[in-house]
Amino acid sequence: GGGMLMLSDDMAQIPQHRYKIATSLMPPSNLAAIPLDLFRAEEPSELLLRLDGPTGPWMLLALCNWAHSVTDKTFWLSRLFRTEEKSLHVLEFWTQKYSRMKSSEPIKARIHAHSAVLFAIRVAENDRVASYVGSDFHVSSGMEVVKMSSSSSKLQLELNVKRATKDAHVTVFLPFDPQHSLKTSGSANDPVRKAERLGPDHRIWKVPVGLTEQGGTLIVEQK
Repeated sequence: GGGMLMLSDDMAQIPQHRYKIATSLMPPSNLAAIPLDLFRAEEPSELLLRLDGPTGPWMLLALCNWAHSVTDKTFWLSRLFRTEEKSLHVLEFWTQKYSRMKSSEPIKARIHAHSAVLFAIRVAENDRVASYVGSDFHVSSGMEVVKMSSSSSKLQLELNVKRATKDAHVTVFLPFDPQHSLKTSGSANDPVRKAERLGPDHRIWKVPVGLTEQGGTLIVEQK
């Protein structure tokens, strides 16, 4: 339900990749998702949480597999967008796979046994302005952003999850000239690791960040 988070594992002993999974849930959102198939399934497998913040409105869609074997799941986005067709930024949190989709299309996912996939869904309102797509260090893919300002040539983010992060990234949409490289700066900028394009769309970038417990600022500009 997004409230108290309790972990019984010895955090000092678990592998790094599992530690990253645990910390991505912190801090809890204190919000509860709505089961979309409550009256159609004994164990609801479609959960939706609508959110809003400095990055604008977005949705989190979780598709769960309660079975003992792998299953293929199809979810039509038109169930969430019943009026005019929208262009969408869709980022799956655990794999960090990005897709540009239409609201009339289906999400198709192969889900492991007793597992789930989690999609952050944002309407692509204006392709002439930089925008936020998500991150790999907070499960909400948006609540880590305290403040955001954007234009056609610059994106500035204030990030804070009240803990330090390692090997963290944000995924952003940047309508910059593909012939130009990026310039990143700010206290959350990682000076060692480099930003890279994510998938075939040259406007989607995965940008490394490093935060202290006090958070930090990331500035992305066209060089």
